[in-house]
Amino acid sequence: MMPLLYQRSSALLAAFLLLFTTGGVAQTIHLDLAFHANKLVTLVATHGIRKDTLQQITLDANGKGIFDLTRLKKQAGMVGLVIKTSSPPDATFDWLYSPTENPTIVGTGEYVHKQNARILNSPENQTLDRWYGSRYTLKKKHALANELAQFYHSTEAMYKTLQTEQQGFEKQLVLLADTIKRSPLFAATYMQFSVDLEQKIRGMWASDSTKKAAQQYFKSLEFDKLYATGLWFPTINGLAELYDKYNAAYHQHFGDDMVHNLHRTQNLDTYIALADAALSICNANSWHYDEQQLVGFLLNDHRLQQIPIEKLSSKLRKLAATYRVSVGKKAPDLLITKHVDMANGQQHIAEIMPTDQLSDHYTLLVFHESGCGNCDKVLTDLSTTYADWQHKHVNIVSMAADLDAPTFKQTATKLPWPDKYCDWQGFAGVNFKNYAIIGTPTLFLLDNTGTILVKTALLSEVRDAVKQPEQLTKQ
Repeated sequence: MMPLLYQRSSALLAAFLLLFTTGGVAQTIHLDLAFHANKLVTLVATHGIRKDTLQQITLDANGKGIFDLTRLKKQAGMVGLVIKTSSPPDATFDWLYSPTENPTIVGTGEYVHKQNARILNSPENQTLDRWYGSRYTLKKKHALANELAQFYHSTEAMYKTLQTEQQGFEKQLVLLADTIKRSPLFAATYMQFSVDLEQKIRGMWASDSTKKAAQQYFKSLEFDKLYATGLWFPTINGLAELYDKYNAAYHQHFGDDMVHNLHRTQNLDTYIALADAALSICNANSWHYDEQQLVGFLLNDHRLQQIPIEKLSSKLRKLAATYRVSVGKKAPDLLITKHVDMANGQQHIAEIMPTDQLSDHYTLLVFHESGCGNCDKVLTDLSTTYADWQHKHVNIVSMAADLDAPTFKQTATKLPWPDKYCDWQGFAGVNFKNYAIIGTPTLFLLDNTGTILVKTALLSEVRDAVKQPEQLTKQ
């Protein structure tokens, strides 16, 4: 009989081995690229249109190396090997990554691609290659049978034989599609998106029904899965063509449909990429109506508040800021920098000026820059009619984009109102950023709660608004 102590030791060892093999399995990618000895190789993952570096290694003198991804929590998706070469462009090789595989990539030539490289121990890539090959062969045979059938009359035996052949190929394609649909591999996800790109997107112009089907496909597309396929750009931009101004039935529906898609998106990284893609498409096509729909949704969606500002694109940041300072919104509080002369030199004191405490009636915020012709006209007009603005209970606060004290002082001394400020940071100043100022002059008329009533570059519009306050309450 086995001693009790030995039994316990064996049990502990077995438990340890079980834990190690189930929770600490190493994942590696082996490279065997003889031509590229001693070269730097980078493994990059495709996310939307972005390429993210996962790891870098230097191959040894035999062109061998190992990526150790044990600690990397990377989901399945399209990745690429980027091999640093002596002269650009660098060599690249795209393939499917799976967290459950430990593949070996073998290549002997200078150029690493599907024709001269092998991916061993990878059911994902081997299955994808087999599916692609089968589908390509079946479609080619189907097309050939269809082409040959054109040379025969429908009553001839050969015509009927070719028709039977075509039907057989069609059935095999259906069976292949069903196999792909039922497969749990990421290769199936990639293959399905690739087929959809060919059939549903590039083929959507065939008829009104195919256009309608493309729109429905767009509204049901799984963007969280598309995000890692490398097919993000052609899929989304291809579908966006449906909403061109020449397609009246779909024009100006892009914003609404994309809002629907953003609602469905679960992953925050996918959400950011999709929002940025949508805004870029609107900007490129001058789809201002759709852009307003998108920005309105994004800034009222709590998820945008969860995303660190550094993860947002500059376009999304700027549009978000622009929307936050649109009519009907609460104006951001002002950060006022006061320059005070002290015994030990000039001190800069920052104070917050709440916009709901600026006036009992109206406040006119004027963003300007010295030397700007239109700014000078506005400031001169305000200065000469300052008493009239006071009579209408309009408090004026001006913010200058000047970069130095002498320039600002030269302009400020001519202005009769007391609240005139400058932080000498130009358009990079905090207030110019918070109010999304991209040009001067920019004027904001606020009510006593700090709500924006008018946003314009024309003083005449502010003057008209103050003359007709009943119109302001209707906006």
